[in-house]
Amino acid sequence: MIWDQKTSLLRADRPATNVLGAIAYVAWLLSDNQKGRRLLLIFTDGRQTTNGINFEKLSEIDSRSILPQLRRRHLIPKLQAVEVFLLGVHMAGKDHGYIHSLREFYVKYFEEAEAVLRGFWPTEKEWDTYMELNSQR
Repeated sequence: MIWDQKTSLLRADRPATNVLGAIAYVAWLLSDNQKGRRLLLIFTDGRQTTNGINFEKLSEIDSRSILPQLRRRHLIPKLQAVEVFLLGVHMAGKDHGYIHSLREFYVKYFEEAEAVLRGFWPTEKEWDTYMELNSQR
């Protein structure tokens, strides 16, 4: 399976994760391409640990305080009509409240970016199910 091949090469060997910076970079890359369906697949645990925001140290993500910080720092890019899937999000070392607050953060973040968060899943099984259902459209 492709998922197994790709994920077997991944290593957690970096001191920080700049999820939001990567999203901003992709927004810049997509800014010239406004045609057709635009999907953004992000393979991540979703835990931002740079730019003065460290989700890893929080017990819950407070979107009401974090989103204004991101707005002030111009860290919410425009991703108009992009469908976003976060794949690989997990609860390791966290509780249900944390994962719920993390999902809520990304829903609001992508709403402000004018994108739609279509998936927030830990494994490829959910992705496969989504693709199977949408191929029948």
